[in-house]
Amino acid sequence: MLKTCLLFLLSFLFLHLLIAQQSKQYSFTNYGVENGLAAYKTSSVVQDETGYMWIGTINGLQRFDGTRFLTFRNEPANSNSLPDNHVEQLLIDREQNLWVVLNDGSVGTFDKKKFIFRPARVKTSNAYNLQAIRKLSIDTEGNIFYIFFNTELLTYSSKTNEFSQSNNFLPLPLNWKIVGLTQDPVTKKYWIGTDSGLAVYNKQTKLLSYAGHNLEQEPLIETFGKVAGINCYGIDRKRRFWFISWPVNVGASRIYCYDLAKNEAVLNAYDLVLVAKKYIEPDFFLEQEDGSIWLSGLNVFVKFNEAEKVFQEVYNGYRNDQSIYYERAYVFEDKERNVWAATSNNGLYVFNPARQLFSSYKHTNRVANVPGTGYLLSFSANRNRTIFAAVWGDGIYRYDSAFNNIPLNIKGIDEVNGLPVWDICPLNDQRTTWLVGQPGFIYVYDEITGIAKRYEPAIFEGRTIRQAVQDRQGNIRLGSNSMGLVKWDAAKGAVDFETGFSTIAAIPRVRVKNICIDHKGAVWVATNKEGVFKLDPITDTVIDHLRRGTHWLKRLLNNDVSALYEFDDTTMVIASTGLNIYNTKTNVVTNITAADGLPSNSIVSIEKDKAGYLWLGLMNGLCRMNLQKRTYTLFDRSDGMGNDNFQVVASTHLPDGRMLFGASDEFVVFDPNEIITTTQPPDVKITGFKVLEKPLLVDSLLNLNRIELSADDNLITINFSGLSYINKSKIVYYYQLENIDKGWRKADELNQAVYNYLEPGRYVFNVRAENADGVSSQHITRLVIRIRPPFWKTWWFICFLGFVGIGILSWFDRFRVGRIRETERVRTRIATSLTKDMSTTLGNINLLSEMASLKVEKDTDRTKDYISQISNNSNRMIEVMDDMIWSINPENDELQYTITRMRKYAAQLQSKYKLEISFSVDEKVRELKLQMDKRHEFFQVFKEALLNACIHAKSKFVAVSVLYQKATLTLIVTDDGRGFDTEEISFGRGLAEMRKRAALLKADLDVRSELNNGTTVSLVIRV
Repeated sequence: MLKTCLLFLLSFLFLHLLIAQQSKQYSFTNYGVENGLAAYKTSSVVQDETGYMWIGTINGLQRFDGTRFLTFRNEPANSNSLPDNHVEQLLIDREQNLWVVLNDGSVGTFDKKKFIFRPARVKTSNAYNLQAIRKLSIDTEGNIFYIFFNTELLTYSSKTNEFSQSNNFLPLPLNWKIVGLTQDPVTKKYWIGTDSGLAVYNKQTKLLSYAGHNLEQEPLIETFGKVAGINCYGIDRKRRFWFISWPVNVGASRIYCYDLAKNEAVLNAYDLVLVAKKYIEPDFFLEQEDGSIWLSGLNVFVKFNEAEKVFQEVYNGYRNDQSIYYERAYVFEDKERNVWAATSNNGLYVFNPARQLFSSYKHTNRVANVPGTGYLLSFSANRNRTIFAAVWGDGIYRYDSAFNNIPLNIKGIDEVNGLPVWDICPLNDQRTTWLVGQPGFIYVYDEITGIAKRYEPAIFEGRTIRQAVQDRQGNIRLGSNSMGLVKWDAAKGAVDFETGFSTIAAIPRVRVKNICIDHKGAVWVATNKEGVFKLDPITDTVIDHLRRGTHWLKRLLNNDVSALYEFDDTTMVIASTGLNIYNTKTNVVTNITAADGLPSNSIVSIEKDKAGYLWLGLMNGLCRMNLQKRTYTLFDRSDGMGNDNFQVVASTHLPDGRMLFGASDEFVVFDPNEIITTTQPPDVKITGFKVLEKPLLVDSLLNLNRIELSADDNLITINFSGLSYINKSKIVYYYQLENIDKGWRKADELNQAVYNYLEPGRYVFNVRAENADGVSSQHITRLVIRIRPPFWKTWWFICFLGFVGIGILSWFDRFRVGRIRETERVRTRIATSLTKDMSTTLGNINLLSEMASLKVEKDTDRTKDYISQISNNSNRMIEVMDDMIWSINPENDELQYTITRMRKYAAQLQSKYKLEISFSVDEKVRELKLQMDKRHEFFQVFKEALLNACIHAKSKFVAVSVLYQKATLTLIVTDDGRGFDTEEISFGRGLAEMRKRAALLKADLDVRSELNNGTTVSLVIRV
């Protein structure tokens, strides 16, 4: 142990003598518990053939689709679940089975579609081995090995579903303990790392070679065969064998690399401690598709630099949300060439080294010798291919073409300086550069002589000079922080530098933030308060003035203008709270803001690439804009920028086409030609399907031609993903449910569609992906969904209802015919009664007429009596006929018309017999309808009762009441006449008629009368 510590400390004692490469800052996306990860401690990550990522954690196995995690854990009541939640390793074999190694010693495959764990038997020589360090390994032929470090090797047999020594075919030297193995994909030889050295087994010749027993004269055995404590990483595509040596009781590991094709060493005992500068355990090896080599493990995550044959560290520590901070990292590459890092302390990270197209460079404050914090304000490419960078508060810097910080090497400016340069202006003579800044100084630098001369023109009164631009006439235009625009006349200044300066009176004393010279030589000046001025370069008079509140054709969004750029010979782009696109030919300004699609209105700098795209520096990223199509793509820290808070007009082009944008403490460099977003996004995968919030097995459902749901299962949630894991913000998903959605709907960040209470029927769900440039995925993903109708909407039930309906219609027809017949019967009865009455009455009239004719001369009084009876019978006949005609008219079915006729009849009697008749009618009665016969009989009872009161009772007052209550209709006729004894007198035809008609109505008739106390007739009908 003491020897181990001493070796480790000695390594650090010599670090100051060695030069290590600077840590590389990449842009990572991190997934933690807050995103759905089961635990921050992760151990392994792999990708299946579909594109899902599988993650092993201490709290279960998870599947990830780029948006959501699906978690699988031990379920005590489910024998098909994982036996343990602590996942130590994941592996995908050649048959695409997902192997899972668990902390409790269990190992087996997990069905990725049915979500079932199938354990494999492990026949080990010692049960304690299941708790030791162990891992699965697979060779190029698909054989699976279970390696117990420094203990034993077990080989898997699919026939017996067992790992056992009896399945082994790899021999080992006596008493040598295996640590790791790998197979050469070309020669098919197995290289075996053990505690005692390196061995190689030739499966074809059945020969095993090792140090002291090199039967096949392997050069690698001759070179490194005696190196002890070897673990095999693997053989890369260049046929270089990578392995690590960590002998027992040695405090540090060493990395080896041997070229099997050339039979020469590439690395010999390389010490990664010199790179990581701490105790490390490099456990994991990754070769990407592009050949990049990565090593990771405890406190180490490095990439191999092929040119210099050294490793470069990935910066480990928090700088921003795109940093990585890990203790132990396991690395894996997916199909998109993203590199995943499963860490032991901070969850899951993913980045794409090949797509880290934005490089960020920080400077060092040379006075304090610490990382600088000043704003990057200006850049300039020099004739010797170096680059000047001006940093507010930290001075002026020089970089080479690879952006390595090199000596400034300017006579007249100290190497260690904090010179507050605001702008760098190279002149057209290809040798002179002006550096301007605060307080009101100008350095004129001659690249040929390397000398810079400082001037402090009195005209600036010690105020800051923000901008310097040379116009077509060779004069310099200088923008002040508070004094407007100053011109340096080259002709006058050549004689006397100071006399060359003059103030441009046309520009007010405001802050000048940017100056632009257009293709015709006109000078455009952006200010912080007065908008934009366009000046004649000869007379310095104002040609045009654009500002807020002027004519609507030339109206800017804001008078505070931060940047200008001439897009073409008719278009000037002006940044002020958004974009103002000014057509100099039509004199029309078009305003573009975030409401029109801009990622932000805070535009601070503008450049244009060779393809015609505008690049807009924002306070929260870079926007690539297609001005003609009005499309926008935002790039920010997630795309590899260390800092995306860009500064006002801090941007430039380099001669090779690269662009520089200055941020608050560093600058970003990129080649716009490499920024390709038109790559077609992947086809979308349905990753989840829920019915009433209950998840279904999607893979099983998708194997069917369509998804069948019951009528009650009409609330569905569909999850989808392109299974793409980098720059996800550049991909937008659109979905549509045919016959429900009128058009494509844009998905939210959850990438799911929810539909409530779908009607029974057939639906087709469509989903597609689209990138920032409007390019869609090749195919539209379709899912057919059929919701079965409830039984009452099925064909058989509808047929049943049809038969029932026919039966009901038949019954109604029979009922209707019966009603017609009943009506005819009533009409026949009424007609028969009318005929009988008419026949009897006419007979009486005929008889009375003959008797009157016989008595007319002999007995005048008798004749008058006969004639009076004839008149009465005739009137009665007319009245009966009128009643009959009124009764058979269906328009009089409503009882309100009967009440009206009753009042009319009562009015006639009231006039004739000089008595008072009052009516009291319930309002509900008016809405009732009575059949024709009932209506007729009801009215006749009323007439008989009223006639009795008028004629026989000699009444002075009659009260008529018609009531309706509890489905009964009641008629009450009360008079104040002389009355009669109901037990002794049965008065004539009237009472008999009432009883007869009450019987026909199936009604209750009650007649109550007392001598000299009147009579009450009550008729109660159930309706």
